[in-house]
Amino acid sequence: MQAAKSAMPPLGAPNGGDSGFEGFFNAIPHAVVIADPVGTIQLVNAAAENLLGYVASELIGQSVEVLVPADVRAGHAVARSQFGPGAHSPMQGTSRTLRAVRKDGTQFAAVIGISHWASAHGPRLIACILDDEARQSAERVAAAEHRAAVEAGELSQAVMFSAPFGIILYDADSGECVSANAAASTITGVAHEVLRAQRFRDIASWRESGMLDAAEESLATNEHVTRDIEMVTTAGKAVSLTCEFLSITLRERPLLVLMMNDRTERRTLEAQLRVAQKMEAVGQLAGGVAHDFNNLLTVIGTYSSLMLEETPEGDPRREDLEEIFSAAQRAATLTRQLLAFGRRQLLDARRINMNEVVSDLEKMLRRVLSAQIALDVVLEPDLGLVHADPGQVEQAVLNLVVNARDAMPSGGRLVIETLNVVSPPDSDQAGGRPSIGRRREPRHRVAVRVTDTGFGMDDATLSRIFEPFYTTKEAGKG
Repeated sequence: MQAAKSAMPPLGAPNGGDSGFEGFFNAIPHAVVIADPVGTIQLVNAAAENLLGYVASELIGQSVEVLVPADVRAGHAVARSQFGPGAHSPMQGTSRTLRAVRKDGTQFAAVIGISHWASAHGPRLIACILDDEARQSAERVAAAEHRAAVEAGELSQAVMFSAPFGIILYDADSGECVSANAAASTITGVAHEVLRAQRFRDIASWRESGMLDAAEESLATNEHVTRDIEMVTTAGKAVSLTCEFLSITLRERPLLVLMMNDRTERRTLEAQLRVAQKMEAVGQLAGGVAHDFNNLLTVIGTYSSLMLEETPEGDPRREDLEEIFSAAQRAATLTRQLLAFGRRQLLDARRINMNEVVSDLEKMLRRVLSAQIALDVVLEPDLGLVHADPGQVEQAVLNLVVNARDAMPSGGRLVIETLNVVSPPDSDQAGGRPSIGRRREPRHRVAVRVTDTGFGMDDATLSRIFEPFYTTKEAGKG
């Protein structure tokens, strides 16, 4: 749409609110909305008109809540109140993503950065709005925004400060830091004051990661240079960054613009996706192999069963046949687990006795453990029944036993116990919610407890035990 010329009330602009300030304000490539402390919109730029579908005159005088969906306006107003005069919010100088709504009613994910501006006519809130789907294109024009920020003074510095990605300006000749925003400090783990005091070449991790070479290439060729950087911050955190370098000239002063986008979480998710895809392929392979193996087990089980029927009691061969038949049955259970893992078979959940499951496993577990590890099995009499897939339970117990074995390389003791557990009534009332007037009865459960004398886990490992892709095993060993 054709952006209408914004009405420009006297807001104490750096250059007196004249046409020069208006030209600068409307040249900012990101949407900027300025409001008073109670949330009344005072000024919007051309980019905001284009993004939100309004002309300036339709927004000025309205509450900023008109820009969020109706179902979240009350919560937005409460959050906005944290930015009143004299208030200090941890959000200032950072960004958050929320739903915004255009004039035509369409909603979009918006990255919002908010800063205070002490204008000549009183305190103002500056909101820099970025369409999340257009973030990559916004990064390409960030250099132009920051050229305007250096020239425009107080207002432009506030816009730069609220940007959701790291931006640092360096003097190309001396390497001294000219300006840096809050996101740059967050990404690098360096306090803003320290970041401003350091020259580009003084930061060892940047030299080692190749950032210095990329910066010099940008300055030498006067071109936009992009690098994917793996580095360790001064705080010791490993991060993956997409860094963009751009050389500009401002008031005859050559500057290097460094823009940093933290891709660490995205790279982690991509790595986890690759692991998940590999596991899916392994599961499909396991299911196919298990299906063929199950046919062989059927033959072994059938023939050994027929031979048992023809072998009388007391025959010395009968014990061997019984071992063959029992082994075939155990192998069939393992095959059923592989089929479930490969998603070729539904789980066979039914009422089972955990004492029987553990007893059937005991002989196999003793073979898994080394001779230096003593195994004690303690079964509680009159154990309650549970509803579960016996194959899945066996697999869970086997995994715990294997982990315990690995934690006792020099030997030790492993104890497997079954026990009845009674939970008190209050333990099932999450958050203290009432039980609708009826008395809750105690819950009866069955537990299988596996304990060992191994070296155990430290607190850092313990805090991550439920992460699906976390492991302490070396590559290829677990």
